[in-house]
Amino acid sequence: RELFAEIGNAFLLSYSLSSMADVAFEKGDLKRSEKLLRESIRLLAPLGQHRELAESQGNLARSLAGQGKTDEAERFLGEAQEYLSSAEPQLRLFIVLAEAAVRTAQERQDEAEELFVEALAITDEVDFPAFEAEVLRRIVRFLGDSGQNGKAAPYEERLAALVPAERTAEIA
Repeated sequence: RELFAEIGNAFLLSYSLSSMADVAFEKGDLKRSEKLLRESIRLLAPLGQHRELAESQGNLARSLAGQGKTDEAERFLGEAQEYLSSAEPQLRLFIVLAEAAVRTAQERQDEAEELFVEALAITDEVDFPAFEAEVLRRIVRFLGDSGQNGKAAPYEERLAALVPAERTAEIA
């Protein structure tokens, strides 16, 4: 991070900030994730890096939703969605997952579930098993958190088939 700042490479600095935000999010430090993503967006906005900007905006929406800041999350989600018309599947996947997180925070469970299923369908286009596993993990968590454990079984089975048995417990 300091190296990219020192040499003035705003793109790589924003990428490192976004990566650090992902780690903070996974650790449950949503405020730090939010701060890092806001800085990443500030750096990306004038560069014209629309894909990376949309990804950071979507991740910020997810982080804000996790903190209950749904109005602001909705705004950043809308900004990220502006780039979806010509987006590649990987970006669509990230934005759809961000929207699912926002809908979950808004307690719009039916819409959130539909979005998670849509995200799972997008993983077929990217052909990257790690994405599929991540989406499956989020669906299982969502269904469990919303008291729908019975609906999670097919997703748990798919996750178990995708990920070696010793790792399934870590992921789920």
